Amino acid sequence: MSDRRRKRLMHSFLLGFVALALVLIVGLPSRSDVTAGSEGDGATLEDVAEATRPIEQPKLEIARLEPGQEPPQFVILSMDGGCETRSGVMSKMMDLSDETEARFTFFLSGLCLLPDSQRDQYRPPGYEVGQSDIGFAEADMVGPRLS
Repeated sequence: MSDRRRKRLMHSFLLGFVALALVLIVGLPSRSDVTAGSEGDGATLEDVAEATRPIEQPKLEIARLEPGQEPPQFVILSMDGGCETRSGVMSKMMDLSDETEARFTFFLSGLCLLPDSQRDQYRPPGYEVGQSDIGFAEADMVGPRLS
């Protein structure tokens, strides 16, 4: 991978992280600020409300080890591109997590939630408006990616 491409990818991921952080800090627009489907992205206010409802986190009990006791084994997997796809791969991963009582962390770029029809809202530093090496969302995939 060339240095320029690596730099572009890093910028894209950084911007996605910043966008996600802003949504988490500032919050989503209120019902009075947005009308359902006004941007043509296929998502409704109900999709957003359902997707942003807090989910109860599983309880994790960590016991202090006795002297000489072996610690548990941990397996850490790193997965890039935590966007749901038409094949349902992320849903399958979440089902696997439930079945095995595993905990997964996925990294999601903000561009996975920006429909291609709204690509002109993305203004990458040093590149043309709407340019992305990782692409944009298909409008009907935004809701499933949030759920």
